[in-house]
Amino acid sequence: MDIDRQPIDQSTFCTVYASYYPKIYKYILRRVGNVDLASDLAGQTFEQAFVKKVTYQPERGTISSWLYAIAHNIIVDYRRSSKTMISLEALPSIPGSAEINPETITLSKEATKQLLEAMAKLNERERKVITLKYASGLANRKIATIMNLSDRNVGVILYRTLRKLRRMLEKNENYFCKR
Repeated sequence: MDIDRQPIDQSTFCTVYASYYPKIYKYILRRVGNVDLASDLAGQTFEQAFVKKVTYQPERGTISSWLYAIAHNIIVDYRRSSKTMISLEALPSIPGSAEINPETITLSKEATKQLLEAMAKLNERERKVITLKYASGLANRKIATIMNLSDRNVGVILYRTLRKLRRMLEKNENYFCKR
């Protein structure tokens, strides 16, 4: 049974949790860079989803989009309340964080450092779109739903952000993707 557009009730919530917890946890881990914090925030995400399960409307979007939106809001609330920004330097210690696209390109430490420095220069929206696309592997449509943007806008942001990253990296004489 495809649960992604089913109403959520007490009996189906366990299936939703089992299906989506690993993906939501991984998304949060990539955003916060701390295993314990990611586990706590993922737990809060599903706690909030359970409490608000009656508000989920399948006609407005998939369960996964709804859960990613809740996770995003939990992360924003956490950062707002803690007044600390998580450094992008934490990313290399996360298992699998060297994967920057679906083709699993593994970067050297120097290349990763260059990429993280370039990513740090992006604004929050650009970083989030890149993270959702390449770290979480989401389609533009899901990213659009999560970020409350149009599909076309997500595509434009991705195109411009990747072009911006390429330009920043090409300025570096040790650019790891020189042709």
